[in-house]
Amino acid sequence: MSARKLKETAVKKQKTNKPKKEKANGNIEEVTAAEISGTSADNKETASAEEDLLEKERIRAQNMEDRFLRVNAEFENYKKRMIRESSDRLKYFHLDLIKELLPSLDNLERAISHAKSENN
Repeated sequence: MSARKLKETAVKKQKTNKPKKEKANGNIEEVTAAEISGTSADNKETASAEEDLLEKERIRAQNMEDRFLRVNAEFENYKKRMIRESSDRLKYFHLDLIKELLPSLDNLERAISHAKSENN
């Protein structure tokens, strides 16, 4: 055979070569274009549904991460506030005690000064 005839036979085989599938009983049948397009349409629908589900889960994960970060920040602020309030309580605890003692100290000073004036 010449090279030209070999090329022609190869081209004919490519044109007539359709995808084939094997039946359960062992026979091979040609797959039609309608079956292929139907399968690809199903695959597209499945892929689209999976993409939608993936996008919903991605949004849900972002929302959960955002909530986590906010709650974590609130907790950190709470801890700082509690430390500050505890420190302030210790710092100003003495002030309350002194405020309660001031009238008594004033009266004591007056009594001492009055006693000194009587002794002179």
